[in-house]
Amino acid sequence: MMSSLISRLLLGKEPSYVKKYKKFRRAGRELSAKISDFFVDEAVLKRAGKQLGMYRRYKGKNAMIFDSEEDINILMDHLIFDILKGGKNSVQLYLEKVGPENETEEELLNVMACAHLSLFRVKSKSARKRTLILEDLLHGGEITVINIGMSITAIPGLIFFLRLVPLSIDDLYMTTSFAFIFKEDPDYLIERYKSMKGRIKADCEDGRLFIAFYRLFNELSRDNVEIKFMDIV
Repeated sequence: MMSSLISRLLLGKEPSYVKKYKKFRRAGRELSAKISDFFVDEAVLKRAGKQLGMYRRYKGKNAMIFDSEEDINILMDHLIFDILKGGKNSVQLYLEKVGPENETEEELLNVMACAHLSLFRVKSKSARKRTLILEDLLHGGEITVINIGMSITAIPGLIFFLRLVPLSIDDLYMTTSFAFIFKEDPDYLIERYKSMKGRIKADCEDGRLFIAFYRLFNELSRDNVEIKFMDIV
């Protein structure tokens, strides 16, 4: 309730598309839990953890080690979108073998299957519209993203590595459960990615991209970035 009050006070009347966005946010959390329950077993968990360096030796034993609470969201995002079984990720398999329980889940599963992973620069933002315009630094073009927290606090020029999901309304996208924030020059980040991607073992190209920028985030930015974003729903 407090979050909704803050949202109204800071931002004014909501645009019509925000209602659907909030509905997707709430339903997405529930659906992600269902997908992970269906898809994740010990072998999959260990594989994802090893790829991210989270499953490692600790006091003489192999264990899943989280350096921060954020690592749990990072691991689950990687599990849901980048780990494959039989050439398909968890979203594709869930859609094929379990299926949606309702119209909202069907819409979510279809847009999650079109997730877009890249390095972005904030070009502009509008707290009133709850949106940001992001420049895609890896694939080109611009994308309009709805994220209430980021639309308040993000600074034009800020560099993010994000996974975006189309909202299927007004050409808007929404973020998933993580954000890697960088202060470094994006050309330097891209060169580092190109130099390391051939050595990264992953299930798919998006997985290789995710692992590379997670490593760069840990090396360059995790301890140096003070900005935190909370989406207000």
